[in-house]
Amino acid sequence: MFNYLLFIKHLEATAISSMICDGINYKSADKRYHQFILEEEIYKLFMSECSLKSLELDHIKHQIHHFPGAYRCLADLVELNTNSSIPSEIFFGLSRICKRIKKIYVYFDYIDEENYGFVKLIQVQQNLKRFVCTKSFDNNNDPSEELGLALTSCSQTLTNLESRFKREIFLPPRIFPLFRNLKILQLLNDFLSESYEEQLQVSSYPNLEILYIKNISPYTISKIINSTTGKLRKILIQYNIGDYSNCLIQSIIEHCPNVEILSLIIDMDNLLYFVKLLDSCRQLKGLLIRLSDENYKYRIDEEREKDGKRFLNALLRSSRHLFQACYSDTTISMKCVIRHDELRLYPP
Repeated sequence: MFNYLLFIKHLEATAISSMICDGINYKSADKRYHQFILEEEIYKLFMSECSLKSLELDHIKHQIHHFPGAYRCLADLVELNTNSSIPSEIFFGLSRICKRIKKIYVYFDYIDEENYGFVKLIQVQQNLKRFVCTKSFDNNNDPSEELGLALTSCSQTLTNLESRFKREIFLPPRIFPLFRNLKILQLLNDFLSESYEEQLQVSSYPNLEILYIKNISPYTISKIINSTTGKLRKILIQYNIGDYSNCLIQSIIEHCPNVEILSLIIDMDNLLYFVKLLDSCRQLKGLLIRLSDENYKYRIDEEREKDGKRFLNALLRSSRHLFQACYSDTTISMKCVIRHDELRLYPP
């Protein structure tokens, strides 16, 4: 008989739990008991027959590392998608087996205390490339010093760091200058305190290719860009217009000759820096422009169309080779009325 289990490389705990729950017809107490037993037997079967590359663990109740065959099944794991609410004991067990994980995605539930098992799992990794942490709720927990310290032990191999938090990052600010080998940095948080900005300003990312960051000052962004070495291909940034906005554009001109995708805030009264940028960044394929004028939304269509023409004239004078068409909310033509303070430009 052919053993199909040998070909399974990805396992989702959520899918297993959901299928069992839907298929069991017992009353509440008995259903929970039989669900637990059946899940246990299924995990034992997978541990004994599979060699997994990817594992999704979400609210798992079983210490799968104790099941027969667990070492052979999990030793070559390269991707883990998990949740901070999983008991430390399970992570401690995995840390004895899984030492070559390349990608870790973790969702932080409400945090009362450090999950030392998860910290240990990070600490023992020998080739961690990507770390993505997400937290959608809002609380006032301090940054995780232990987790930050564990991540620094992977600083030589880590090339992709992503944080998507409701408010501030759950990682201590002092660790960011240590990740010099980053190729991708994404900080999509609703708030960044001054301490994070200070540490990012003194960080150096010579290999950075993608920068996606929001709620940060243009000065800090310009300092990050100044630390790069011309490899940036994508810059997606959300910031408040300020005294250093032109300085930011100048940094892109000087340090990003190969940028392909770019978002910026432009002051329509000063297109000089924007024209210089178009002359310098010859690889541009996509551009998202936002206007800085707070009163712009109150202007009539005729004024918006006039500004659109000014913008397009600057665009065409400097970079006719870059864009074949201009797309706005309502038109696909060389006549452009900027609406909703935004203009999108990219090839057809």
